[in-house]
Amino acid sequence: MASLRTHANELGLSESQVLRLARGVVVVEGKQDEDVLRHFFGARLAGDRLFMLSLYGTGNVPTLVEVDFLKLLGVPVGVLLDGQLRLAEAMGKQHGVHFVQLGLPDILCCLPDQATREALAHEHGISFPGWSRLAREYERRATTSGIGFKDFLTTRLGLPRDARDLFGRPFIHRVLQASQEAEPAPHLARAVSTLTAALISTTAH
Repeated sequence: MASLRTHANELGLSESQVLRLARGVVVVEGKQDEDVLRHFFGARLAGDRLFMLSLYGTGNVPTLVEVDFLKLLGVPVGVLLDGQLRLAEAMGKQHGVHFVQLGLPDILCCLPDQATREALAHEHGISFPGWSRLAREYERRATTSGIGFKDFLTTRLGLPRDARDLFGRPFIHRVLQASQEAEPAPHLARAVSTLTAALISTTAH
């Protein structure tokens, strides 16, 4: 229960106290997803007594067990899905779990355009066309090629194939730090609103 222990330590509470206080759990696939959600919605989720759980990749069996444990305790669980449904497949579309689609191929597409454009131009001399355009181009290509989004991204922007790690957590942190006043992407705002409403309504019954 490492993720639960982390939340308990942050709040200065015991794990059992966190479970009693929690109105639900928002599950995301990886730390990048968690970073973006915390930046835009951390205060809101905390105010609603919803905490996040990251799978750190879909093969994380201990975290999947943790989700099952939370369900047994009656804690509502909601899952934010990207466009490739890997997380839903890993969790087996479990009964009683709320699944909500992000509607974008990757959480990267929720980063503010302007800060992303400035970071890529400054650090790598790259011309950035915007996340919406890249997401549309990817959807057209992915239907026939099956390419992953980060591989598509490095190719589309003219980067060497091994540069996919350029879009890791340090890059996300720099972009978010440079866009403190930016509003969350509409897709993300809708998905989070839908997910939190479902979790809160479950605890209200």
